[in-house]
Order: sequence, then structure tokens, then C-alpha cells
Amino acid sequence: MTDIIIPKLIVDDEFRLLIPPLSDDEFGRLENSIRTDGFHEWEPIIVWDGMIVDGHNRYSICQKHGIPFTTKKMRFSSRDAAKLFIIDNQLKRRNLPPAAIGDLKLEEKEIVARQAEKRLHLSQGRGKKAPPSLGDVSDKHDGETLEILARDIPMGRESLRKLDVIKQKAKEGDPVAISEREALISGKKKSIHGAYVAVVGKPKPRKPEDTVTKDGRKICVMCGEPINEGEAHPARPTVHKKCEQEYQRDWEHSRRNSADHDLLNNVAVFTFDSLMTELDSSAKKLTEAWAESIAINESMGVNLTDQQKSELDDAVLHLFKAIQNIRG
Repeated sequence: MTDIIIPKLIVDDEFRLLIPPLSDDEFGRLENSIRTDGFHEWEPIIVWDGMIVDGHNRYSICQKHGIPFTTKKMRFSSRDAAKLFIIDNQLKRRNLPPAAIGDLKLEEKEIVARQAEKRLHLSQGRGKKAPPSLGDVSDKHDGETLEILARDIPMGRESLRKLDVIKQKAKEGDPVAISEREALISGKKKSIHGAYVAVVGKPKPRKPEDTVTKDGRKICVMCGEPINEGEAHPARPTVHKKCEQEYQRDWEHSRRNSADHDLLNNVAVFTFDSLMTELDSSAKKLTEAWAESIAINESMGVNLTDQQKSELDDAVLHLFKAIQNIRG
């Protein structure tokens, strides 16, 4: 009987850690599939100079159970080129958590920045100017670059900035940042703002005396930075416009999970103007949802009586009148 020889490949940690980990359930299903059906030859493990570029999990499973596998050799001009291939593969093939997508795009930003810098040096050596690139991430253009990246990611620019801080701290070896980043990209943790606060150690101001600077500017309850003129969200004077999305997510999380619902010190929520704006917005959403529900039911042949429609109309009308009366 001839022994099956399982080739040993190089697991490069830099490449491996670039790939968002599978959940326990995903890994278990993949392992069960390979053990039951064998390795799919039409999806070989991609290698470059003996290093795995794509297929780390499948390689691990095959090594563990002694299952033969096929490989495909590819050529890349550099490690960065191989990384861009990995990033593109992950973004195309997997349904990733938003933080994992953001993490990959930030890694892509760094790679493109290095490539742009190399082009710049080469062009300067030849007396030419390098063409503009997404990789131009100097202090002057970093915000614009994040804005461009955020267009293709299910998160705002401010969330992406905070994720970038966590990522850089993790690369520096900060154990808290490493743990928080892993939790985010695996999907175990949803709040990027919560992870950011855990890493940078900047508590959110919640008491009224903690929300105003010495020169009278309000302090954002999300990022802890002063709010300049024109930067406040119209409904919440203690939240930056750029922090609104994270504020909503954080508020919903606190509302659902707080055992005692002790949120009275949250001045971003309980100002009169912000509360009225919330009520007005909720009333409008209720009206839209009601109209959409009616349309869906009618399309399925389920119609309300004229009296029922009239009662719903009156209820919505009274709701808006009540809000107007409170506003005075």
C-alpha cells in the first residue's frame, strides 16, 4: 500500500492574519464537507513561493485529517501584490461583518499608499510627477481618503476612522486593541465605537457638567471632542453630525440591554428639542410603515374597510397634533 504524502506548505502569519477568521459554525461546516466529500480539486489552494495565499482553513483541515489536496501556483510582483489578491478574494467571496470589510479596506489603503509613495519616488527620480492616487494619505488628504473608502463600506467615515485607530494600535501590539479588533472582524462584537472607547480609554461624557468646554462649546457624547459651530446634529446638540449613526446604534443597544434603564444622565437623548425631533421622526416612520402595510395587504387581496382606514387616519392625525401641541 502506498502512503499518501500530504505536502507541507508555508503558513505566513502576515497573510493568515489578514483573512477574517471563520466562525466556529462556518469552520465546522467546512470541515464536515471536506471530510465527507473530499477536497474540491476545482478550488485549489493558492500558493506563492511555497506560501499559502488563499486556502488557510482548507489546508489546516486537510493536514489535520490527512486529506490530499491540490494547489495552484501564482506569481506576484511583491508581498503587497499578494495581499491585494487576498483582500479582493475575501471581499468577493465572503459575507463578512461590516467591521471585517472596513478592516480589509483599511489594509488595502495602506498598501495602495505604499505603492503610491514608491511611484512618487520613482517619478521624482525621473523628474516627473506621480499621478494622483487613493494612496495619497498624507495628513492633508487622509480624511478625504477615508471618505472615498467609506462609500463602498457599510459604515460611515467616522466609524472607519475609529476602526483605523484600533487596527493601528493592534499592529503596535496593544493587547486590548488586538482583542477588540478580533472581536469586531469575527462579528462577535458589533459596536466599533464601544471597541474604540475600550482601546483609547476615553469615556463618554454623560453628566451635564462634563459636556461643556471652558470656552462654552459642547462636547460630543460619542467621540468626546468639542463641537464647533455647524458641527452639531440638528436634533442632538451634544452629538456631532459625523457621530450620529454610531450614536443611534449605541442608544439602541443601551435601550435594549440596560437592566435598570438608567439613561437619564444621557443629555444627548433627553433634551426637549431632541426628544421632540425623535417623536416627530417616529411619527413619520409610523405613517410610512402604515401606508406601506396597507399597500402590501391590498396587493394580496386583504383590504381594510373604509371605517378602519378612517380610524387609522384619525389616530395618525391626533399623534401629529399632540406633538405640535407639546411644541407649543
